[in-house]
Amino acid sequence: MRKFLLSLMLLPGIAGAIEPEQLVAALEGDTVYCGRVDYAVTLPQSSDEIRYQIDLQSVGADSWLIDWHQIDHDQTGWTAHTGGDYYSFRGNRLQEIHAGWDRQQLPRAQFSELLPQNVGAQLREIISELERYEYKLTEANNQLTLKAMRKAGDITDAELTWTFDSKSMQPQKFSAEYNPGQISEHQVYAHYQPLTPTVTTLSESTLKERYAEAFANYRQSNFAIEQMRGEPLPAFSIQLASGEGRLTRQQGESFRQPAVIVLLESESALAGELVSAVRQAIDESPRDAQVIWACMERNPRSASELLGALRSGETALIGAKKLAADCGAAALPVIMICQTDGTVKDIAIGLNKDTRTDVIQMIMKL
Repeated sequence: MRKFLLSLMLLPGIAGAIEPEQLVAALEGDTVYCGRVDYAVTLPQSSDEIRYQIDLQSVGADSWLIDWHQIDHDQTGWTAHTGGDYYSFRGNRLQEIHAGWDRQQLPRAQFSELLPQNVGAQLREIISELERYEYKLTEANNQLTLKAMRKAGDITDAELTWTFDSKSMQPQKFSAEYNPGQISEHQVYAHYQPLTPTVTTLSESTLKERYAEAFANYRQSNFAIEQMRGEPLPAFSIQLASGEGRLTRQQGESFRQPAVIVLLESESALAGELVSAVRQAIDESPRDAQVIWACMERNPRSASELLGALRSGETALIGAKKLAADCGAAALPVIMICQTDGTVKDIAIGLNKDTRTDVIQMIMKL
């Protein structure tokens, strides 16, 4: 059978046709791409399809973004890869993996196999592993069609078909039947259409701008705020808890004295213990420092009940979620020590029995 399929590629009627290696090379090199995929999965013993609409954007070999929408259940999510960093948002959970920070390997992202460069990687495996695959590449009506059968021993466990534009070599369609004839048999269909790109570069900052709510409310990694050391405190304009206006600062604006920025949830059960630890640290520190209590909640009463009468050098803010997101704070509380030039010198994450002494030591290092 394999000899028959391979011989079809060499028939005189398709002399001069594109070779499989050319198609693979074109796909693997197609690292700048934007397209929409209508995707459907048919499960065994079910007449209903699970349908998705998927937007693919690739701006480099290791930089891409996938937005998906499960149509029937109105569920959405996205996955991005930017260099060594990986982000995946679904079910109100933003998962992050950062090279040099996390030890775990990057997972295979859902739908990433649809990116042209990854289609090319799949086809390279097919044409190079002839013990596992039988395939045929044909060209007709300005289309290239590659059909393959994947073997598991003597059993065909997948029948795969891709269709490409013969000029651009970009994918147009994909269909697959997995485990044919078995109780676990299921089919997959994908139809591509090109789109105008909406991003030209991908980084954490562009993702935060695009998915502000996910980064503000559902982040689970404190990687980003750990990187704030040595960086200027982001600009902000946040309402004063007293209701008497806002505190507004530009990035790089100086403080009159060192500043302790406390990002906290005023309604947290441990918030009182946190406030006590920070105030004790300020009292015992050999250097004067101002304190900005940046409460996430917009409720002035919860801030007032927590902090009581503000002490000299203290400022209380409410509705500070954007500042926390801009700093990359995924879990609270966070204490940032800022130099007078507005640069973040040190950071303490969480509350523990050493918080008071940690704050004193951070201030003394300024």
